Amino acid sequence: EDIETVWFGVEVALTSSLEGLVDMRIREGQALAEDIRQRNQKIIKTIEIIEERSPLVVSEHAERMKKRIQELNQDLAIDESRLLQEIAIFAERTSIAEELVRMYSHCSQMDELLLSTEPVGRKCDFLLQEMFREVNTIASKANDLLINHTVVELKAELEKIREQIQNVE
Repeated sequence: EDIETVWFGVEVALTSSLEGLVDMRIREGQALAEDIRQRNQKIIKTIEIIEERSPLVVSEHAERMKKRIQELNQDLAIDESRLLQEIAIFAERTSIAEELVRMYSHCSQMDELLLSTEPVGRKCDFLLQEMFREVNTIASKANDLLINHTVVELKAELEKIREQIQNVE
């Protein structure tokens, strides 16, 4: 058979197949990016819940401390200055403000990366690792059952994003 004649048919089929592959990958990439964006928005809303809860942790802890001291020392007066000092130490130790700011920043960066036309898979993966670190720090510092339950939800969403990121170049 004439190679040029055969090649023409092969070239047309190959070109069509490659164009179809590129189109499919573009559509798949757009679908992945949209899914990640939606999950990123869920993460932001969850962070907002944690941010609202965070100040209450200190005040609830202060109330529990006062109640315990009163129960233990029914006849003794509470040293208010010492109590305030302990509450301040607790507030400082459990403050998650920095972690929340970084999480908002990471979410914003993720949205920006998803708009890029360049390959961003590794960058997104690295950013996701940073988000996991912040969430783990929040869990360890928060000292609050409700925040820790919310952190579990955050981790679940981050894990779903991680699974999707594995399919991104």
